[in-house]
Amino acid sequence: MESLNISLSRVVALPTGASASMSKIPALQVAARVLAITLATWGLAGVFLWQQYRASIQYAELNTQHLAFVIAEIAEQSLTVHQLVVDSMLDWIAEENVSTEASYRQAAASPEFFDRLTSRTRNLPTIDVATFIASDGSVLNFTRSYPPPKINLGDRDYFLEQMSPDAPWISLGKAVRNRGTAEWTFYLARAVYGTSGDKLGVAIVGAGVPYYGALFRRMLRNPESSGFLVRNDGVLLAVTSDGTAALGTSVMPEQGAGSIINSQLLFANSSHGLRFPSAGLTSAARLTSFPAYAVAVTDSADYLVEWWQTVSAVIFVGGILSLVFVAVGWRDFHILQERDQTLRQEGERRILSAIFGSPLALAALVTPGQRILYCNSRFSACLGGTGRDETLALGPEVEGRDALIAFLEGGESTAEFILRVPGGIFSPNYLRFSSARVDLGQGEKAIALLGYDDTQRMQAEAHIIQSSKLITLGEMATSMAHELNQPLNVIKMAAQSALFEVEETRALQPGADAEAVVSANFVQFLEARLERVVEQVDRAATIIDHMRIFGRVPKGQPPVIDAAATCRSALQLVGHQLRDAQINIVLHLGEDSHMVKCHLVLLEQVLINLLLNARDAMAEVSVAAPEILIQVERVEHEVIIVVSDNGPGISPLLRERIFEPFFTTKSAESGTGLGLSVSYGIVRDSGGRLELLNSNSGCEFRIVLPAVVGSAPHIT
Repeated sequence: MESLNISLSRVVALPTGASASMSKIPALQVAARVLAITLATWGLAGVFLWQQYRASIQYAELNTQHLAFVIAEIAEQSLTVHQLVVDSMLDWIAEENVSTEASYRQAAASPEFFDRLTSRTRNLPTIDVATFIASDGSVLNFTRSYPPPKINLGDRDYFLEQMSPDAPWISLGKAVRNRGTAEWTFYLARAVYGTSGDKLGVAIVGAGVPYYGALFRRMLRNPESSGFLVRNDGVLLAVTSDGTAALGTSVMPEQGAGSIINSQLLFANSSHGLRFPSAGLTSAARLTSFPAYAVAVTDSADYLVEWWQTVSAVIFVGGILSLVFVAVGWRDFHILQERDQTLRQEGERRILSAIFGSPLALAALVTPGQRILYCNSRFSACLGGTGRDETLALGPEVEGRDALIAFLEGGESTAEFILRVPGGIFSPNYLRFSSARVDLGQGEKAIALLGYDDTQRMQAEAHIIQSSKLITLGEMATSMAHELNQPLNVIKMAAQSALFEVEETRALQPGADAEAVVSANFVQFLEARLERVVEQVDRAATIIDHMRIFGRVPKGQPPVIDAAATCRSALQLVGHQLRDAQINIVLHLGEDSHMVKCHLVLLEQVLINLLLNARDAMAEVSVAAPEILIQVERVEHEVIIVVSDNGPGISPLLRERIFEPFFTTKSAESGTGLGLSVSYGIVRDSGGRLELLNSNSGCEFRIVLPAVVGSAPHIT
């Protein structure tokens, strides 16, 4: 029967617990599938966008490199024009067969040379000025005016370099503001040699920086890009952007003629705070014939416009696909959910059908309004002929009906309860039910009642409890005999004393009439003895009545009793045995009543079992001052009864088994192993718990029962 109850409880719990777990499985599967597909889609999109980004950047880098080569080529061509003009100026000197500085000064400063200079540079917009310079730095002739102003260029870098012994074949002077026009200009310079091979001066051609800036700007895609012409030692010669403040200053570390130019170092040495944008791309290309190189700077954002358009399109398409995936997953989830729900409901119907057909099970489907949708014959027979489409037969005589009705009308998912139905083979019948709310599909709800007839087990437990009480009564027989012997001895002594008084009175007055013999003192003496007899008879009757109540089988619902008074009445039954064992009883019961709902005789039986066990445990060992403490207190909504002793206690290895039926540490002659097991069941059935507490010395049991507020104790 117990196994059937467990199986029914599990089956009844299936509709709620199993349905919740079953509904989670397809949801997790669909969610995982949608998540995997979505992540894969976005992963592929990310890889595609990254490849497109790298391709765009590589294209931008290649384009920047190409742009640097174009700028370098344009600068090469323009500077070649300047070189040709300088070569022409040197050729003019050579034609004059100049051998001394004086002849050089005379020829170079002549009006004819001025005409040649202006004629040679008139149609060359790249040339700002052409000038002959003497060995002391003074200007001999130049294209702006004749005669030239008294200007000395002996401090210019190109002049100093060309006049030095190890001068290169050509020099590029740093950009400076022209003293005449205030325009930025850098210079190409070559030394002038006489027929004797001596240096007589320097011929220079000025290149206008604005011209090169405009020329470079035409090669660039947008205003954010820049072009630079840098001398090998890092001095900035020309620029397209607003970097004129850095002209003529060092903007890069010196680059060797054969080294690879690191264009990212542009403006690294500048003291003017010029920097590239964070997304700038740079590339450099050397000029073939001149000690300079060109640097192109472009903004990568210009090359990423199409990439950003692709990103927007991919995000849009990816978002649409994600929504489609979610929609498909949602549809699949509902399809799986409907399928699982159909399978679950079909499985539940089969399980319920199998249970309903069981000869041992009590099964029914009931609406919240107590109308029976279906019930098996066993259920109908046990509940007084209740059938399908009828109302549950729950009359006032059925104990436990309130709990069932509350569950039918309430919202709890599962519940267990016992119905006590009068009639049947045994009177009454105990029907133990497990119940749960089930979904019958199509919006129809019902309550499944599954149970079994627990009458035989309840009867068996009652017999065991009664047998345990009879065993306890047998153990108390000697003590009760002593308790009854005391009032009987008192009665005997009172009767003998009265008879002796009567005989003594007759002996003193032989032959006298009885009425004359009776005196007032004799009547008073006789009344006292008779009152003593009545008192002791009442005492004996109380003891016998208490034993009769203790041996009675409790019936009906448990009444409300005082736990403290129950402890006192239990001591009345076994107190003499404890005193004979020289055990000191300590009571901490308090002045207040501690009301609980329990059968008086059953709680007495639990207390007597604990007291007698404590007595037997302390009798096995030598305890100097054996003592038993009984304490009753209320903690919040519970009444706690503690029974403890200072005996040997219980071994930790045996603590887990002490409540098992037929487990005992006593000999077969003195113990049955049912006392604590029965006590545990009594307290459990009363809604409480019996616990063995850890104690440093002795043994300590605690009875915990729900407290009852506002009720008077039941008088038996």
